[in-house]
Amino acid sequence: MPDSPPPPRPLSALPAPRGWPLLGNLPQLGQGRIHQVLERWVQQHGPLYRVRFLNKQLLVIADIELCRRVLRERPDNFGRFPAFHRIISDMGLTSLFSSEGETWRRQRRVFMRALNIHHMAPFMPKLDVITGRLQGLWQRAADSGQPVTVLDDVMRYTLDVTTRFAFGYDANALETHEDPIQKHLSRILPQVSRRARIPFPYWRWFKLKADRQLDADIAGVRGYIENLIADARKRIAGDASLAERPTNFIEALLVTRDEDGSVFSDNDIFSNALGTLVAGEDTTAMTLAWMMYFLAQNPEAQERLHEEAVQGGVERPYLDAVMSETFRLKPVAPVFFLHANVDVALGGYAVPAGTDLVLVTRPAAADPIEFPGDPGFRPERWLSPQPSYVNRAPLAFGHGPRLCPGRNLAQLEIRTVASMLAREFRIRLTDDRPVEESFAFTMAPQNLKLRFESR
Repeated sequence: MPDSPPPPRPLSALPAPRGWPLLGNLPQLGQGRIHQVLERWVQQHGPLYRVRFLNKQLLVIADIELCRRVLRERPDNFGRFPAFHRIISDMGLTSLFSSEGETWRRQRRVFMRALNIHHMAPFMPKLDVITGRLQGLWQRAADSGQPVTVLDDVMRYTLDVTTRFAFGYDANALETHEDPIQKHLSRILPQVSRRARIPFPYWRWFKLKADRQLDADIAGVRGYIENLIADARKRIAGDASLAERPTNFIEALLVTRDEDGSVFSDNDIFSNALGTLVAGEDTTAMTLAWMMYFLAQNPEAQERLHEEAVQGGVERPYLDAVMSETFRLKPVAPVFFLHANVDVALGGYAVPAGTDLVLVTRPAAADPIEFPGDPGFRPERWLSPQPSYVNRAPLAFGHGPRLCPGRNLAQLEIRTVASMLAREFRIRLTDDRPVEESFAFTMAPQNLKLRFESR
């Protein structure tokens, strides 16, 4: 008979970085740099190790196959950090992005039916108009020779695309710089990230300035979205055909029913609209900004993209390779925070129910065995028919049942902007401060400024 596998070892057998008395490793995870600290500890302790927050032990996983397994087994075996769920609930939100269990299943059914009403082809003319505005903005920068803080531009671009796609509303933040909610949206995730590092939810009893600002930001976005919901209701009441063929995401959420006939409440619609705005703006914009960061340092890649763009056609293999390489090196979500709902064995260790997990996905993408050759930006590595390491790359849109539902729109935006950029401009970095990574649930470039040159 084959030998039975050894019993799983306790988590206490795993290595752990030295921490502070009482506080554990919490003070070492500085604001905006938590992902880099966790990645550095992977190099020191391996792909499985422990960290301690006060008296609570967390399991850190950097083995990409184990990360994929955990994400595949959501929402039954694993869910979000309970602390994150409490923070979102305290904000009064009930969205697909934050719910768990049966609530998530119900929301996803309604959400995906609403999302599936849209097809990308009818939206393309609107996307082309918004992309034309971005091109005009960069053309003026090229003509004036002024450096561009590109993350600001692509954040406004993705906000314009998301509001047009989801709400049928032309925000035109690109040209006016006066969109009523962008400033609110830019502050929400950093404040959620700040609260996630605080062991005690003090804001339930008293509020600091940052908490009052978060309340004001949520209220500002709520008023904006509730006006859009009211306008959509009026349109549906005046045009019965919209119940069968809604023209945007808000209309679709208002008329789409679940299998049992239930519908989204107004707060469900607001929460999902806010989640769509935050997810649609931040992740896509940051990926575009990181892609431009790499291209600005690689003139040969820019020229190859240019040749592909001017040839036209639907297939853009080199552009897709550039996108994959950007995901590998600068994944916008390099860390996932989860929670074990049941007792489970992972990597030979017994993980009790109630254990918090931190998935760190980027170290696998630097493995010299899996990704041989130059470890830097090299899109060519993705041009083989099926690279052997395709399943070793960071999880740009998550994995498993909770794969990002907006990934198709995000990839369409990235391809559209990258094609326009390659066709019309050359870019290069300025000589300002070094570009750095800043993490607040998503990883953004700091100090990224580019100069544009017309072709």
